[in-house]
Amino acid sequence: MRPPKLTREELLAKITRVFRHNGFHGTSMTLITRETQLNKASLYHYYPGGKVQMAEEVLSNVIEKLKTEVLSYLTLELSPSKKIKGMLLALDQFYCRGQDQCFLSIFSLGEISPKVEQSLREATEHWVQLLS
Repeated sequence: MRPPKLTREELLAKITRVFRHNGFHGTSMTLITRETQLNKASLYHYYPGGKVQMAEEVLSNVIEKLKTEVLSYLTLELSPSKKIKGMLLALDQFYCRGQDQCFLSIFSLGEISPKVEQSLREATEHWVQLLS
């Protein structure tokens, strides 16, 4: 049977699900091929850097979503308490009321790549800066 046609966004969403449920070190190409229904050659076509490149793109995408869906509350013209409350409610929704793992924990345990480390550091610093 021919593999399904996936948009880049759909593919990234499926890969994100695998990382979110298994962590970086628990994610294998086998799990990714199972979730995406693509063979390894197809995945390497999109991600020549393999699992590390996938993790980097997943993290980059998640950070952008976090900025727009959660951290944006901290930039609104509201009282500090309303900003924090809005951010916390959005964060709860972002992580499906605690059902999904935090990407900081997924990608900060063990070594992955300097790019992931830098992205995590910058995202955390940005969040702290907005909070202060």
